[in-house]
Amino acid sequence: MGLLETRTRELCAETLDPHLGGDSFDYVEECGARIPGMIIGALMGVPTEDQNDIRIWIDDMMRWDPDGTDPRKAESFTNIENYIQALVTDRRKQPRARTPVGEPPRLSTASDGIHRRRRMLRRRRR
Repeated sequence: MGLLETRTRELCAETLDPHLGGDSFDYVEECGARIPGMIIGALMGVPTEDQNDIRIWIDDMMRWDPDGTDPRKAESFTNIENYIQALVTDRRKQPRARTPVGEPPRLSTASDGIHRRRRMLRRRRR
């Protein structure tokens, strides 16, 4: 959790420091809407330079569209799906020791995770 706090503080500083001593700004747009998505991206192992794209796609997907006709929603869903699939494929080919917030990436399938947990439990019983 300490590493997550450190990354969160870094993102807040990067986002808010440019506004020090300046005019007013939209906190929700500049900080509140960006930080959660970027932290989630960091937890997933999304490179820092791609985290804002993920955030924009998520925002487009969540945008109110009473008629269900906004093409950005479907396009953003496809973009996220393709991005995550490519990220998983890349990580399986080239595993990395740590994500930006210091935790090992967890990109295995659910069944792999279950088998791994069972092996850990068996070792603890011995």
